[in-house]
Amino acid sequence: MRMLVMVLAAVLAVLPLHCFAQASPNATFSEQWDACTPSPDVKAALDALPEQTRAQTEWDVLQKQLAAIEQLRRQFPGNVFVERRYMFIMLGKTEREKIIEESEAKFKANPHSPLLA
Repeated sequence: MRMLVMVLAAVLAVLPLHCFAQASPNATFSEQWDACTPSPDVKAALDALPEQTRAQTEWDVLQKQLAAIEQLRRQFPGNVFVERRYMFIMLGKTEREKIIEESEAKFKANPHSPLLA
């Protein structure tokens, strides 16, 4: 019985990967979606975020980055890559408690989401 459970668990673990790989058999490799990289439009938007220049103070560039990333969060709601950059910007600055509270609230609202785990 234990062996049957282990085999079933292995099949269930591999099945989604197999289905994902078979979802678009006619597409070339370059056309297939890669879940580990942002889509081209998200990548372009993230690459366009303001960076600090010599003429700007850290506070000035932070304010510009926060405004830009908030716009991206509205434009791409729930996007993992946008949220990750948002957290990166916020955690390194004075907004650490705010980001923790936001994350906890999202998780409480949807505790079974793998994106919020």
